[in-house]
Amino acid sequence: MTKILCLHGYLFNADELKSELAPIENLFNANSNNTVKFYYLNAPNILTKEKTFTELYNTAKDDFKITDEKKILEFVEKCTPKGKSLSWDNENNPQSPFQDSIDTLKNYLENVEGDFDGIFCYSQGCEIGVILNAILENKIENKVINHKNLKFAVFLCGLFPKNFQQKELLSINETQTLNVIGLKDTIVKNELSFEFAKNFKNCQILKFNGGHHLPKDQDSLNKIKEFIEKFT
Repeated sequence: MTKILCLHGYLFNADELKSELAPIENLFNANSNNTVKFYYLNAPNILTKEKTFTELYNTAKDDFKITDEKKILEFVEKCTPKGKSLSWDNENNPQSPFQDSIDTLKNYLENVEGDFDGIFCYSQGCEIGVILNAILENKIENKVINHKNLKFAVFLCGLFPKNFQQKELLSINETQTLNVIGLKDTIVKNELSFEFAKNFKNCQILKFNGGHHLPKDQDSLNKIKEFIEKFT
């Protein structure tokens, strides 16, 4: 069994990501001999309804350039998570904003049965995902998680952690990566995703004609599946 840990984006949660990645899961589940299983983990930091509203409101105005107030509010309503609004970055702990998330990952990885083979990270999930990989490769001092190194990582709309000072520690040496970049992404600008991808030695880049989401075209979905299948 090939186990993949999936890490969601900012404002959202594990259930939201499971819905987003359903087209990929369905491709694997269509095979009666499927040996790939996806696991979804929630970030530990809960955002208030007020914070969620403000972030989505500003995203509508600043990133999507929506000017009509009614349409902004429709955007906010459509994008508000059905469950809890979560973050991997604790804004109340500026000195160690990802410590809560590292602790959450450590507790989960060391207590779940069997090691994971790879990670599938979306948006802010890429920030904690690349930190996790660096910890597993013993690059970050005084951070230890009892788990084998990852074989692969899929980064969707990826970017480096905004509040992590030692970016050079996050370059991946052994893990093979697929960086999926939407050429119309207005949330994570393309230059950030390409800069993120350049730091990985064993890196493939998949560009698609879309925005801040999983590709919808079958060719791109098949390429993601083919990348993962190399490790099954």
